Order: sequence, then structure tokens, then C-alpha cells
Amino acid sequence: MIDIIRKATTETAQQKDSWGETYNGPSNWGTGLLRPQEGLKNPIGAIVNYQYLAGRDQYDRNELRAKRTEAFEFGKTLANQTSDTIDDFISLNPAFSIIAKRCIAAVFAGKMFESDEHGQRVCPKDFGKRMCADGKTRNWIHLLINIARHHYRAAPPKNRVRIITFNYDGILERVLAKQFSNVEEKFGDYSDYFEIVHPHGCCGDVLDEYDNIWKALTAWADNIWVVNEPSVSLPANVVEARDRAKQLVAQAKHIYAAGFSFSRPNCKLLGLYDRTSPVKVTYHNFDNDIGIDLAVESIVDRWALRPSERARYVRKGAGSEGRPLPIAEWIRAGFLGEMPG
Repeated sequence: MIDIIRKATTETAQQKDSWGETYNGPSNWGTGLLRPQEGLKNPIGAIVNYQYLAGRDQYDRNELRAKRTEAFEFGKTLANQTSDTIDDFISLNPAFSIIAKRCIAAVFAGKMFESDEHGQRVCPKDFGKRMCADGKTRNWIHLLINIARHHYRAAPPKNRVRIITFNYDGILERVLAKQFSNVEEKFGDYSDYFEIVHPHGCCGDVLDEYDNIWKALTAWADNIWVVNEPSVSLPANVVEARDRAKQLVAQAKHIYAAGFSFSRPNCKLLGLYDRTSPVKVTYHNFDNDIGIDLAVESIVDRWALRPSERARYVRKGAGSEGRPLPIAEWIRAGFLGEMPG
């Protein structure tokens, strides 16, 4: 994500786009200059412009140019620093926190939404399809649903599936809401079966349609909180989510980790270093990254297990650099539990 933002912020500030011309008219048409059809082609440019246009009856070309200059300064700083993640950049450069989070939300827009045929309204892409966009990879949320329904078919759940996600979006919740119960057999609402915790904040529900996507994305950005931001700045709901995540890890008898890098700040946030008793860990290593294996070892080493015990507590499913293992294939291999026959 950080490289997408680096490239886009520099291009946005340098180019002369049609949104920068002087306009005198009602505020609703001023923001209408950011029509979804055009805005989704350059979502970062659109959201930067929206910050200035929102609520104004008219705008001045020089002021709007200054706004894009601010974006350019952010992009230049981003390009000249060494951070490999946007989270790291934000924690090291808090002055750029707001615009960086706006850009994260804008990247979501480009990947998650599409405009209608008239270019006036925005709706989410279909994330509930059986296959992913490449036409080859199975939708892993479908497989998660299948396992959960298979597990709970015989009896109502005594304990919900607890999911801690470091994603900011609500795609998982959207797909579960639409597809967990869309079968003849009676299942309750997905929330009766799943508890989903967002320790870094959640951008909110993904709606079926948006009249003003840029306003929505600005609100999304305000709900993004990276791991190393000062705890005193966190809103109550994020503090509560982090406390809950830590509680779930402390109580867990088996931890399944997919698409998780086991970075030290996130492991610390989850309390993984605080556990004194061993817990089963089944983890996914997309391309057999040695860093992930070493991070898992650093956790397991704290339990002083004998070699024969380690094999019982730690299980890994990995691809390779030339043949990575998508999460869907990791699930289909049985690492998450028995698939329905």
C-alpha cells in the first residue's frame, strides 16, 4: 500500500487535472466535480480535493493548488524516507497522520468500489463471488463459512468463532452478512456465530450504495489507528477492541493465524509475549518467509517446550517464493479444520 500511495500522491500534486479550475456555484455541484467515474480513476487526488471543496459555495484555484501542494509535500516526504509500511510512516511522522489516513481510505476506494453506468453513484464491488478477481483463487471467506456451518450444523454454537483482524475495512462482515445464512437450512445471523474484533479500528459497514463516497471515505479515515500511535490519542472503541483482542488471546486454546506477519508491535499488542502457558499455534506462511518463522519461534521459545512438544503445539502451512500459498488453499488443505464432505 505504501508504494501505491507514494506514486499517487506525487502524480496528484504534479498533474493539472480538470478539478482545479475556478468554479463559482452551489456547494453540492462543487463536490460534484468529483464524480465517482472520474474520481475512482484517481481516488487520492479526489479525496485531497474533497477536503477543500466540502461545504464551500465557491473555491479559489490558488487555494486548491495549495491543498495539492500539501499532498505533494506529503508524497515527497514519503518518497524520501525508508518506511516499508504506511503504519510505520505515520508513527514516525505524526504531522502527516491525517492526510496519510485519507490516502489509505482512498486506496480502499480504488479497490473496493465502482461507479454506475452514469458515473454518478458508487457501489461496492461483489466480494461475495465464488472466485477472486484472478478467476483462479477461491474466495477464502466462502471456505470459512463452509467450515463454520459444518461445525455448527449438529448443534447451536457454544462459543463463537473469534476473529481478530488488522484490516480496517468491513469486507469480511459484509460477505458474512450476505452469505452465511442464505441457505435453506436455518442459521441465525452471522454475529451469532462470529465475533470480529478490529484492534486498529474499523472503517464501518460497507453500504450497498453511496451518494457521496468522498464524505464516507473521510469518515473511514478518521477510524484508522495504526499500532504505534500514542495510546492517549486512541478513541474508546479502539481501546476496548485492543483489550478484547488481548483477552481472547490470553483465553485461547488454539490460535490460527492467516495473513499475519507476527510483527513485534502487533504481537505485543495481542499479549502473545505475555503468555506463560503454551497454546497451539497453526499459522499460514504465504511464501515461506523466514522472518515469520523466526517470529513464531520467538513466541514459542518463551514456553520452554521440549522438541517433541513443539511439534504438538506448532503447525505451519507454507508456500514458497516461486509458488506461494493463498489463504484459500491453506484452508482447503485442512489447517483451519475439517471441510464439509
